[in-house]
Amino acid sequence: MQDFGVAVCADAVGLGKTRLAAAVARLYRQCFEIEQGGQAKVAIIAARKLHDNWKREMNELGFRDNDYELYNKNLMSRKGTGFIDDFNRYGGPDLVIIDEAHEGIRNYQNRIHKLCLQIRDRDFPAGTLRDRASGRQRHFLLLTATPWNNRREDIYNILQPFLTRPEGFTDYGFPPELAQWF
Repeated sequence: MQDFGVAVCADAVGLGKTRLAAAVARLYRQCFEIEQGGQAKVAIIAARKLHDNWKREMNELGFRDNDYELYNKNLMSRKGTGFIDDFNRYGGPDLVIIDEAHEGIRNYQNRIHKLCLQIRDRDFPAGTLRDRASGRQRHFLLLTATPWNNRREDIYNILQPFLTRPEGFTDYGFPPELAQWF
């Protein structure tokens, strides 16, 4: 997440992606407090049927209900701008966890994919995920069991709305054309 603004956890169903994400959120908050002197805001976007599981996992790692925001991914496309306004109230989150990231985001023409672009761009200058006023950066953790379903573009479409540092590819010696995709 530090190098690209986004990380993907892709693993089979039932192997602990939710627990891993909760642990990442805990470490993220600890680092944020040390480095920035404040409390990181955490948002989780997940299907409503997974909310109880998220609450249990977050609670087991020491989070209280008011330590994070849990958003219903099923309502994301229906609420449109209303979702974005609610999501970004009070400056929006610092860490965004998206469960089942392949659902809706894999198709770049899908409304959820387009809303993710708005989440990225809202209140941030083009090409960055740094807040205009505070300079703080937004990070994304995407969880999926199926990042590559039918086409190699599936992975690109999942990452594209969230990748904030395409130059990270060059920093790590990837072919230059890879950064051009983003």
